Amino acid sequence: MYDYHVHSTRSADGMSLPEEHIARAQALGLAGLCLTEHWESQPESPAWRPDFAQFAPTHSLAALGVELGTPQADPTAARAALASAPFDFVLGSVHYEPNQPDYYYRSDVSSFEDARTLLRGYVEAHFGLLEFGDFDSVAHLGYPLRYIHTPGVTMLSVRDELEPLLRALASAGKAIECNTSGIGRAWGAMASLELLTLWRECGGELVTLGSDAHNASRLGCALRAGAELLRTADFERYAVFSNRRPMLMNLST
Repeated sequence: MYDYHVHSTRSADGMSLPEEHIARAQALGLAGLCLTEHWESQPESPAWRPDFAQFAPTHSLAALGVELGTPQADPTAARAALASAPFDFVLGSVHYEPNQPDYYYRSDVSSFEDARTLLRGYVEAHFGLLEFGDFDSVAHLGYPLRYIHTPGVTMLSVRDELEPLLRALASAGKAIECNTSGIGRAWGAMASLELLTLWRECGGELVTLGSDAHNASRLGCALRAGAELLRTADFERYAVFSNRRPMLMNLST
């Protein structure tokens, strides 16, 4: 299988060298991986805005990618980053709304209505991401649910706002990610099975799979379980990207 969401020490929070991820991929028998190093619109620091021009692919197994965080907040800088290297794959992500703290710091949200308000803002930020446009797949839809633990709240708690977003993403030919980092943990897959099913109902055709590994020990984590979620949601294949173009792979590959 292919793991298309991986962070090395080229990312501010990565813990393993690219070479360590590649060695782990070979040991696991993975068909390939994509090093999707972080670029963030905030904070504006070299640690979160690396020089991608120096990040040539280091091995035939490793595609060159980037995870753009809320690029609509600084679109000029984001487009300059994209122009700096020949990327195979661009993940678009929302860890925070523009000029707001990361959802990591929002564990204070407890009531059902406050959680829905937060998720509405999260969905709205994805419309901004879509307006920016230059990305291939939306990373970890449902990210705030890692940190807010309000009983009964899911992404479908804001279905009225979510469904138009999914339809717009599908119409634009975008993918969404099944991020497997939470499988076996409290927050589960991002996107969840119910969200993947809604994506299919809204016309979504492309899904990428990624472990979001920041350490080589987590590389490939739960990819097979993620593939089973896709099957349950009536997908037959998943997407990998080369030169920004999708290639569809069998879920057993």
